[in-house]
Amino acid sequence: MSTKPPYFADKKVLITGASSGVGMALAYWYLNNGAQVALVGRDIETLSKIGEQFPSQSLEMALSVIEKMGGLDILINAAGLIFDGDIQSTFPQDYDYLMDINLRCAFHMTLIFHKYLGMSKGCIVNVSCSQGSKPNAGTIGYCMTKAGLEMLTKSSALELAPLGIRVNAVSPATLDTNLYRYTGMTEQEYQNFKKRAATNIPMNRIGTVEEVAKAIIFLSSEQQVTGHIMKVDGGKQLTSSGYIPWYGMEMMNRRFEPDYLSNINYWMANAKDKIRKSKFDAGTEEWIQEIQNSNWATHNEDAHFKVMQEYKKENMNDDEVNHYLNMHKEGGVDNPKAAKRV
Repeated sequence: MSTKPPYFADKKVLITGASSGVGMALAYWYLNNGAQVALVGRDIETLSKIGEQFPSQSLEMALSVIEKMGGLDILINAAGLIFDGDIQSTFPQDYDYLMDINLRCAFHMTLIFHKYLGMSKGCIVNVSCSQGSKPNAGTIGYCMTKAGLEMLTKSSALELAPLGIRVNAVSPATLDTNLYRYTGMTEQEYQNFKKRAATNIPMNRIGTVEEVAKAIIFLSSEQQVTGHIMKVDGGKQLTSSGYIPWYGMEMMNRRFEPDYLSNINYWMANAKDKIRKSKFDAGTEEWIQEIQNSNWATHNEDAHFKVMQEYKKENMNDDEVNHYLNMHKEGGVDNPKAAKRV
């Protein structure tokens, strides 16, 4: 039987964003596996409760991580937040705050601690998001910061490899964390959001923080992996569209109507008084004769032409007008087609 101690025993770990979500799950895992862990997060009360359970292993950032632990082996940049907002509604102060927490924080932590990680041949793991590579309307600031974080990961991996430092990131899809609640969602809105998000994931469910934590644990172990963005998203990156409309809570909870429907609705409004149900029984000779005499039913090209004539031509470009004119010439009343029984 091997007497070699577990790999993470006495490893020195620094975790940002440790008071909730993925960061908290990691904090408990590393602590339970004998690591010395410094915790950084917005919820001091939660951090204190975690620290109280492991008094000899948990350290405060203010006491100086390096000074107290004597070095650093693993840096986890898990701090993050999200704001909803498109280009017009993302204010400069919101953009700056997103950049500070989601990107600048990770950059500064890497800058400050890389020389100590070089001494231990340690590693850095950043927590990105599927929106770092798969854009989402209505969260432009968040998408920008996560895309930047992934490029920081790859660039740092190249630059720090000569020092023996590995740099990787995980990229989850929607997770069941407080991240979205911090945007101001009510509990019902959050539950509805999770259901919608799951429909864009092939595995048909959102992920858990424990699943992402396990991926980070692998990347922080002694593996020959660097510059890698590990997808932990239930296959979302395989889909052609992960798009979830997000223009604030009010619009997130309504059905979206494509712009082109307004044209269709206009056509229908003008045509409905010209479309009536036949007074003859379907299939009779009288019914067939009436259908044959009705351009609306048997001559699709004429139907389009009639609609086009009644449509506001100023809203149609020349290509559209010519298209319907050609349809009329090629297959209209001058070249009747046999009626089809429907």
